Amino acid sequence: MGVVSPGAGDGFGMPRVPIGFVPAPEVRRALGSVPSLVVFRSPRGWGKTSTASYWLRQHGSGYDRIWINVPSREVGREEFWRIVHRRIRDAGLGDLAGSDTWDDVHRRIYERARHLVLAIDGLHHVTEPGVDEELLALVNENESFHLFVMMRDERPIETLAKITADGVVFRVAQLTLGTAEVADLAEAADLPVSIAEAQRLRTELGGWPALVRAVLLESTRGADGELRVDWSAVEKYTRLVLSDPDVAATAPFVMAIAVPREFTEDVAAHVLGRAVADRAFGYLTGSGLLTRSAATGPPSYHYSSVVRLAILRVYAESDPEGYQRANREMAAWYRERGVADAALEHAVRAEDWPSTASIIEAYWVELVSGHPDQVRDALGRLPAALVRGSARLLVARDYILNVDTSERSVSALRAGLLDVDSDLGRTGELRLSLGQVLSLRSTGQYEVAREIVERQRVDLLTADGAWTEDVLSEMPELLLQWSITRLFGADTVGAAYAFREAYRWAGERGLTPAKREAGAGLALSLAILGHTLGAQRWLTRVAGLPLSDEAEPSTLEHLSVRFVHEIIDLDSLRLEVGPQWREPRLPVALADLRAIALQLHASRSMHSGSRFDSIGMLESYRQQLREQGKGPGLADNVVVTSLVDLLVQTGQADRARAMLTEADPNSAWQRLAHARHSLYAGEFEEAIAFTDNAVAQAGVRPRTSLHLALLRASASHRAGLADQAADALHLAIAVAEQSGQLRPFLMVPRADLEEIGASMPQAAEFLYRPELVDAPELFPAPHEAIRLSERELRVLTEIAPGLSLSHAARRLYVSENTIKTQMRNIYRKLGVHTREDAIDRARELGLLPPLVDLDRSTDAG
Repeated sequence: MGVVSPGAGDGFGMPRVPIGFVPAPEVRRALGSVPSLVVFRSPRGWGKTSTASYWLRQHGSGYDRIWINVPSREVGREEFWRIVHRRIRDAGLGDLAGSDTWDDVHRRIYERARHLVLAIDGLHHVTEPGVDEELLALVNENESFHLFVMMRDERPIETLAKITADGVVFRVAQLTLGTAEVADLAEAADLPVSIAEAQRLRTELGGWPALVRAVLLESTRGADGELRVDWSAVEKYTRLVLSDPDVAATAPFVMAIAVPREFTEDVAAHVLGRAVADRAFGYLTGSGLLTRSAATGPPSYHYSSVVRLAILRVYAESDPEGYQRANREMAAWYRERGVADAALEHAVRAEDWPSTASIIEAYWVELVSGHPDQVRDALGRLPAALVRGSARLLVARDYILNVDTSERSVSALRAGLLDVDSDLGRTGELRLSLGQVLSLRSTGQYEVAREIVERQRVDLLTADGAWTEDVLSEMPELLLQWSITRLFGADTVGAAYAFREAYRWAGERGLTPAKREAGAGLALSLAILGHTLGAQRWLTRVAGLPLSDEAEPSTLEHLSVRFVHEIIDLDSLRLEVGPQWREPRLPVALADLRAIALQLHASRSMHSGSRFDSIGMLESYRQQLREQGKGPGLADNVVVTSLVDLLVQTGQADRARAMLTEADPNSAWQRLAHARHSLYAGEFEEAIAFTDNAVAQAGVRPRTSLHLALLRASASHRAGLADQAADALHLAIAVAEQSGQLRPFLMVPRADLEEIGASMPQAAEFLYRPELVDAPELFPAPHEAIRLSERELRVLTEIAPGLSLSHAARRLYVSENTIKTQMRNIYRKLGVHTREDAIDRARELGLLPPLVDLDRSTDAG
């Protein structure tokens, strides 16, 4: 990687090369020769001048070089050739007594024997395009003449260069710095960076050379070793570029098109107007400032987030009215298309507060659940009168977004405050604090706020004035919506807490149907978490609530009750009880409940039934989730964990491994799936690592804790860690006795548990319960840990695509007999007898990549 030191002037007008200049990769590959015609076209800051000067300095001994800077104004043909004529004369390369025109220049160049390179910087200032043809004629008619051209706008010479024998054109794409070049530039700036840091800088700054340099020169590394990137340099450089006279004509639409997060031609027309967009679109997409999105459909472009924010700050200061108008228009554009978070962003930027409030109300659940920080910021900016007039805005501001609900939910669950007999309203320190927020608003009513927190009296809320009767009447329904959103977002603890709050509020408002729905939802949340005894108590409470003769349970209530009963039956191994598969009828808002129905059916099929049918149903549903663009959530987690269990059970561990390569590492569900697969693949150390939080999960997620503890016990036992295995089994039995769950004990090798528990009286008593002794194990025995040598792995990798042993021997530079010996060792270690079985077994164990990965790499090639 070449880093150049500053160059001195050379008498031919060559500009200096900046300290630490690093040529772009495609330029570096071309530096070995001097083509007859080289064209650079890019906006300011992409290194045209530095690259050309650096290039020509590599070939100084055999070439005369003349550098011409075209004035930064309109220059006609005659003036241009007079400038060229004068520079040749001043450089001492010949007496050009004559008319100062192209003819005289051509004659003098033609008579020369020594190679001459003419570098023209700023050709875009020349008004007459016919000059391009004349320049090309100089190239074509004089073998010793070479031409380097730098320009910002497209001109005929760019097209002409393509048809010249050795012509070369460099645009933004070819001048962009790669990760390695960014790292080299940082080294030259005395700020060494890691590859990951260089990649981040390259991505955020789009490989824009001048911008990368500016940011590096302003950044530092802290005492803790962390790179402190000074992004303010981006704004400084952006201001410099947009104030450049050459950019002045394009600056308005460069700024306006930064308003949308990304844009197509249609969006550009909406922002700029069709006439302006038609002129500007090509410039923008060729400017190098934009990145094309990888999504299918019409081409879509966006600035990097850092550059976009810098441009927007300049836009807001230089043309505040235009900035607000553009944002209002984009808020309407995104709202019409249902892109709520983008619509809200633009409404806030426009300071259009009625529109901001309207967007939050219209997309309340989606925004509050998916973009809480953005909504919190918007609500903080809204005028108080607007907020007071809306129940949803008040609930979002004062109830959901004002505290860390996750921490409070966990605390309440650990303290037993979600139990059916607890009084959540009297637990001031653990509930969502409505009153604390009111007091923090400096209302002067601290005692009223304290009463609200500690006693939760609705009359005090109404008396305070901030929570009107309209607000209070909507609370149960809004909290039910929030509860369902938390459940489907895989925040089951948060869902349980929200359902408990919805139940309490519905009771205070006398809304029995909402109480039944909230109580059933809470029971389902608790059952999923593994608090099955608590779930049973809530079902009993719901069943005791009155239901009018005309009314029927809601879909949420009906399915929650059904699912909780099925979960409890499975947990207690009452496998003969419970319905067979029934497709639930679900409204769109509750569509994700289908995942729970599929999981329960799959779990039952593991004991008796068509496991392969269940695999097919789950895979089909997973594909539907992907087509719908569903991200991580309850449905995805449930499907992945259920599929991994079934695939491991049916001897398809290689497919399970391939699926887990895409798993969410932050998901407790999918971490459990990883642990299960690792145990049965014989990867005991990995299984132990995946189960290291079993104790921490016990009080909140006993189902996950129980599964993790059992997997940890088995993996530790097989790894020879007797004390760790005993501790894990002790935890598992304690959780099982408290929650009533038995089925997880069938999902690990029974022999392992019996050997671990042989010296533990409590364990022996539990493990020999009739329900466990009479039930068959669900999985085949785990594989023994297998370790192949590096050479054996290389042999397997070579033959996996179907290559012959002799071909593999040639590639590895060994004899065919050596390969055969290594294959016999591989067969012995893997417990197989054929090459095909060895490859399949190696994939199953993760020693070779799954077939799906091989297919992708082949497609990519």
